Amino acid sequence: MRLLTTLLLAFACITTYAQTDVKRCEFSTDGTGKSLGLKVKFQYPCGWEVGKPKTSIKVLQTETEDEIVVVEQIDIATPKQPLTPERIEEMMTVDDMKKQASKGGKFLWGRRLKIDGKDCAEVATQENQSVLGIKLVIYIITYRIPYNGKMVSMSFAFTGRDEAACKKYFNDNKALILSLASATKFL
Repeated sequence: MRLLTTLLLAFACITTYAQTDVKRCEFSTDGTGKSLGLKVKFQYPCGWEVGKPKTSIKVLQTETEDEIVVVEQIDIATPKQPLTPERIEEMMTVDDMKKQASKGGKFLWGRRLKIDGKDCAEVATQENQSVLGIKLVIYIITYRIPYNGKMVSMSFAFTGRDEAACKKYFNDNKALILSLASATKFL
């Protein structure tokens, strides 16, 4: 009984702390313009500000009191390599996922998921950059979903100057990010 009580309390703390219950808004593509013929519905926290995308379909961001900026970027692209069943299987391997981190970051994890019944590669990386002499740490979770010959990507970047605070905020919000990505629907 004591073990059961401990597990229930731990689960309650984790789910409360994960902040997955935030009020959500939805954004849907209509198949025109940058959505390249795809109709997809995405969710995001209502308090996040909409940015002005140049090449992306949607850019949203929020800033914490710890000066951590979280940016969500949604893209749909036609890949250079056709998305054959073999290529999709290759994309879902950890070796292929590690290639994203080799571009200047540290691979944290990669795994295969299903989002709205579609294969999805979830990749998390961490990198350090210097912008105008300011050293920044960046944690990124990217969800790549091949669909109808296109690549649907959602990237969530956590950026800050204080490495410990940024890492903590990233870890505290992994469940929220996964629940936002998992709410994606192909119409």
